[in-house]
Amino acid sequence: MALKKLHNMVRGISGRSFTGISEFKTWEEFEATASLLWRNAYLFNEDESEIFLIARDLEVSALG
Repeated sequence: MALKKLHNMVRGISGRSFTGISEFKTWEEFEATASLLWRNAYLFNEDESEIFLIARDLEVSALG
């Protein structure tokens, strides 16, 4: 999962198709998909790397 992909899903953009309707029907669906960003960043980057730390900061911000 990438930020651009998440953005497109929210905006209703799929490839060259634009519906303007989010793929997410509930906030919970969005949160579950967004959490893939954090998990992937933690899994595929070294602990305490810049990407790892940015993902952690974004996750904390998202959780409010």
